[in-house]
Amino acid sequence: PNDSWVVRTADKKEYGPVHFGILNTWVNEGRIEIGMRLLRSDWSKWKRVEKILPEITPLESGTGLIDEFPKLKLGRAHRDLSNEDV
Repeated sequence: PNDSWVVRTADKKEYGPVHFGILNTWVNEGRIEIGMRLLRSDWSKWKRVEKILPEITPLESGTGLIDEFPKLKLGRAHRDLSNEDV
């Protein structure tokens, strides 16, 4: 419940950290897409959205929803791609 989440888009932009309530809102608004990655504060590796949130369905290409993420100040850096779970 107190975990924070960071979302990484396909073009490597990161949004967060946010609490699960905000992440859930983004899911419900269609901002989270298959192919994105998630990092929870207690994980050492990024995980694919579709493995964590199987209810996510593909969006039609060209929806532009990713551009609508709010601008959030990033917490600690999560840029070590060597830990990325493929």
